[in-house]
Amino acid sequence: MKRRHILGALFGSVLSLTMFTKSAHAVEPWLDRPLTLPSLHASADVGLGFGQYPTVSNNEVSHTWGSGANIEAAVGVPILGEVGVRTALRFGDDGKFSQGDRFGRLFDKQTFDARATGRDTFANPEIFLRGTLVDVNIVAVGLETRFSLPAADDSKFGWAPGVPVRIRIPSLARIDTGIYVPFVFDDDTRYSVDIPAHVWFQSDQLFFGPLVGFRFNHFPTGPDTSENEATIRLGGGVGYTVLSFIDLKAQVYFDRVNKIREGDNLGNQLGFGLGAGINIP
Repeated sequence: MKRRHILGALFGSVLSLTMFTKSAHAVEPWLDRPLTLPSLHASADVGLGFGQYPTVSNNEVSHTWGSGANIEAAVGVPILGEVGVRTALRFGDDGKFSQGDRFGRLFDKQTFDARATGRDTFANPEIFLRGTLVDVNIVAVGLETRFSLPAADDSKFGWAPGVPVRIRIPSLARIDTGIYVPFVFDDDTRYSVDIPAHVWFQSDQLFFGPLVGFRFNHFPTGPDTSENEATIRLGGGVGYTVLSFIDLKAQVYFDRVNKIREGDNLGNQLGFGLGAGINIP
């Protein structure tokens, strides 16, 4: 009887996997995917990121690598659109100080600063809601809102409204852009204006392209003073779709390539990440 049960379980598992794989073939190629998940479709992503943070020894500044894992999942919900949640796991003190998990956010670079994400082992949970307003052959426009919940000690509440835009050049490329305005509600409110421009090309299951971003930051520095800065970010990403429903991804990214601060250099702004995403149609 036990042998029959085992054989039955194996047969059922193989049958379920076969049916799941067949249904997964319905996932569209990278260039053709919609701005938001269709109703009752789901996705999950795990990315391992590596970043740096400054350390001082004998009055000399050096930089130490740290790492973390970004973990997120989303589902398409009728009427509302796409609902998702994101958190991160930082490995040791180096992972906490470097916030290396931000480089594990593969291709989705929208985030808050450390005051809203926290500096604990687990990042503050982030919840987002995204809907599509217009989707025609050439362009798709949506609305998005994100919340970062201050679960970590000394962290703050974050809110980021946004307008994601996807421009399609049929059979050639797609451009992921838009405008996002993350707020962090500290004693004085901090905010940024973020405009990404990610250009993607595809050859069979392989997709690749440059990751560019412009960000304006407003930082209060005192009761009556503030500091503004504009940064340009630059990187590249590559991915490969396996079995038509698993995306293997990798990226290299500079947090900034302009106005490098005194005592710093371009290499210290570098981070990279790799991971995988699963799409369930």
